[in-house]
Amino acid sequence: MSLAGLLAGVAQVLSEHPLDTLKTRLQTRARADLLSARGWPSLLTLTMSSEGPRALFLGIWPRLLTYGAVKMSLFGFYEHFR
Repeated sequence: MSLAGLLAGVAQVLSEHPLDTLKTRLQTRARADLLSARGWPSLLTLTMSSEGPRALFLGIWPRLLTYGAVKMSLFGFYEHFR
């Protein structure tokens, strides 16, 4: 059952990380080319055209490792103490 927890954590990160990346870019607007973005659809278009889809998944490995381990342990503890 711990494998199910690991897969749940990975699925959560894979679905959530691109949206979190866009949110962070909207909040910080650290680069000059992002200042013209008016919302997440225009920011997504700018990011995809200038950096490609890979930019949405930058920095995903630490989150994958931690969320996978946390969800795996939660599922394991739940099954053990249920």
